[in-house]
Amino acid sequence: MRKIAVLSFSYLSMLLPGNWGAFDLFSNFARAQDTLGYEIGFNRVNGAEGADVSELINNFTLKGEWLGGTLTVKQNQKHERELWGSTSFAYDFTSQFQASLLAKKNLSKSDYPEEQLANAATFFFNHKTTNLTLGYKYLRQGRPAATFLDKESFARMRRPTTVSNHTFNSEVEQVLSSRIKSNLRMAYTPESIERPANYLIGNKWGMALGDSLFTKLGYALNFEGHQRLKNERGYFRNHMLESEVTIEPVYDLLLSVSYDLIVENERDPRDQGHTRVAVDQYGVGVRYLWNGFLATSLQGAYFVTNTKESGVNVWTGIECTL
Repeated sequence: MRKIAVLSFSYLSMLLPGNWGAFDLFSNFARAQDTLGYEIGFNRVNGAEGADVSELINNFTLKGEWLGGTLTVKQNQKHERELWGSTSFAYDFTSQFQASLLAKKNLSKSDYPEEQLANAATFFFNHKTTNLTLGYKYLRQGRPAATFLDKESFARMRRPTTVSNHTFNSEVEQVLSSRIKSNLRMAYTPESIERPANYLIGNKWGMALGDSLFTKLGYALNFEGHQRLKNERGYFRNHMLESEVTIEPVYDLLLSVSYDLIVENERDPRDQGHTRVAVDQYGVGVRYLWNGFLATSLQGAYFVTNTKESGVNVWTGIECTL
């Protein structure tokens, strides 16, 4: 599951969920328990003033019944490489309880080092037609030294070189019928050294319109509390809408198209400033399962904003069952 490309522009990009974007094309279909996969992706963002950014990403993934791991190699347009690694563990202690753990960090030198640790407990009810997940994530990020101009004192202030936050989340997934499933998610991030508290609530619906036609609709609201502002940025409020249609024209072939809309509002009561960024993103994807053991996929998306930024994201991958 990937964040949509445009979130690189959003100040809240590290707080937004990664499963609300157009690249989440095949989340309605179960993955094999023991798989080995490889993906290669290309991201390109065209700035409003010609400041283009591109990135090549390679993902190597091994997923078992209980354990999993991913090794990621990123390369930018300057041919600078970064190495990232993650490992995950999930275990069904009973038929009604599962615990999971995820750890992720960069393994090479970086101007923006990052560490993540997340855990979750999932409870199953009514023969797993109702699932409740309670989770926690710790995120620590580093960055080069920088300054900003304080809007009240007009003094030059130093930004913190290390920022960390703690996110508490809950999720309820409900099977409503043989063709309809709903997912409700809430998250809370307390006030940090740099930003006010952050809140998120979202609802997603998956529906089977026929034996070979599926659709997904979702909406999420992400907003900040009104604690004191600590830098030059104002308060953020984001609306996120996603839609997706998947068709299976022949057995084991899936074709998907999607559309996402994000509206980000930033208001600053110190100077009565208001900035709005609206993003349209269009995605397509195809996935084919060969003989039940080998799956290949190709996904792509294009986004454009009302502030003249645009970008593309293309991924292709292969996955085999062990």
